[in-house]
Amino acid sequence: MEAEKLKPAIEAILFACGTPAELTKIAQALEIKEEKAEELLKSLMEDYSSRKSGIKIVRLGKSYQMCTEKEYAEIIRTVLDLRRNSPLSQAALEVLAIIAYNQPVTKAFVEQIRGVDCSGVVSSLVARELIEEKGRLDNLTIGFCGDLKFGRTVHSLIKAMSRYSNVKFILIAPKELAIPDYIKTDILDKSGSEYKEVETMEEAMPQLDVLYMTRVQRERFFSEDEYLKVKDAFILDLEKLNTAKEDLTIMHPLPRVNEIATEVDDDPRAKYFVQALNGKYVRMALIKTLLEWAGTL
Repeated sequence: MEAEKLKPAIEAILFACGTPAELTKIAQALEIKEEKAEELLKSLMEDYSSRKSGIKIVRLGKSYQMCTEKEYAEIIRTVLDLRRNSPLSQAALEVLAIIAYNQPVTKAFVEQIRGVDCSGVVSSLVARELIEEKGRLDNLTIGFCGDLKFGRTVHSLIKAMSRYSNVKFILIAPKELAIPDYIKTDILDKSGSEYKEVETMEEAMPQLDVLYMTRVQRERFFSEDEYLKVKDAFILDLEKLNTAKEDLTIMHPLPRVNEIATEVDDDPRAKYFVQALNGKYVRMALIKTLLEWAGTL
């Protein structure tokens, strides 16, 4: 390919992919060295930045992705909401409630509870971005980071995920906030789940399929000194994500303090705001169901 067409070709690749494109694959497609591809990508990033476009190119580890500038998020969200703002059907509300209460779940589990095929409903919920398919619940390496001693969401999720085959757990916490012994003996050891405890996020990051961050809860400490000692123990930022997988899922029960830097919010792997939004819809579905059971609707 002619030299003057290389940069437009990379631009076209990033636009068409919609997901992070690996530097290696870009170089292979254009039949150039990775160093040359990286040079062209940096130049393209500078082009977008200099002309103050609504589009930017971001680096995610060893991959690159085209995405929109943060300041236009509300405008874009308004347009997208216009397309998916129709009310949910009763079937969709029921499926959403089942998923929320039991997640993570398989489609077969949902259908077992409802007694009917749920393919169409599940597809519509995925399209609305109310649920997301990881593609599997087994063969995952899940990292839990932060307050593993008091985090109830951590304990319940470990219990849920220990039911699936070949799920490995990496428990990332300072000694003061390590996972309680009863979680290890009563759940992890009994289920035969593989797990290890580490004290740095960096050593775990390349292995993770899911990273579940938690905040250090001030109210759980008996003294201010104890809280201050560990409150900044783990902070996730873009630099730490350089070694992470492209399809990593970053979760957080919210609210956060400072354990996830705001710069991570624009990373497509950050799913905690979608997680919170889904929680709102699920609560709506559960409240509606309870009111129907009470005969007030």
